[in-house]
Amino acid sequence: MPFTVAHIGFSKPIKRLLKKHVDVEALCVASVVPDLDIVLTGSRFHMFSFTWTCILFVLIPLSVLLYYIWRHFLKKPIFHYFNIEEAHIPPNNSKSVILWSLIVGIFVHLGLDLITHYNNYIVITNVFHMDYYSKEGKVFDIILLYIPQLIFSLWGLYLFFRLLPGSMCNLQISSINTTSLPFPVIIGLIASSISFFIFREHSFFFDHIILSATCGAAYAILFYAGLFYFVNEDFRNKYFKLIC
Repeated sequence: MPFTVAHIGFSKPIKRLLKKHVDVEALCVASVVPDLDIVLTGSRFHMFSFTWTCILFVLIPLSVLLYYIWRHFLKKPIFHYFNIEEAHIPPNNSKSVILWSLIVGIFVHLGLDLITHYNNYIVITNVFHMDYYSKEGKVFDIILLYIPQLIFSLWGLYLFFRLLPGSMCNLQISSINTTSLPFPVIIGLIASSISFFIFREHSFFFDHIILSATCGAAYAILFYAGLFYFVNEDFRNKYFKLIC
């Protein structure tokens, strides 16, 4: 799907289905791991091959590392940024549950990609029995390229924005601290612009805008987390009130 964030939303129905057998934070973290290469580079081309070898020796270890980074480095500043109160959070799940959840999250992502990404040439010629290079074939090519991705992306974003925030780990979410918005947003816009002009592709303009925006958001989060930890709190409160 063009929206990497939309994959996270599908952690909610998985959590409802499997209940206590999964860790929702691990599901959310792992659901973005297969796209981590394109998120950090802004390029449309994957470095991951999605073979069993890649899943076992790259994606799963990477998901474990990212989960550790989330729990010990990213979670606290993000909660601070959005004024999320950690009230009544249940005890951490066992390591086996977390590992299982990370694996499930990876396969949820790959399953969604399998549904929304396929060889259009084979589908058009073998299923619809059309000439791929005809006018009708090109119309179907565009439909198959964007419609399934758009449907699942909107569904995933709906789940992400409407269902996850209010229930994930029983968090109580207060109003967003708007005074902390400007600077990270500026950093995100700069990163997005750099990504956009470096990896610009005219034939996939829509995808490229989304990837650039996602890349910018990722670097804005990392920058804010670094500022949160490495700038003294008193100094931050005195000189960086607009960003922290």
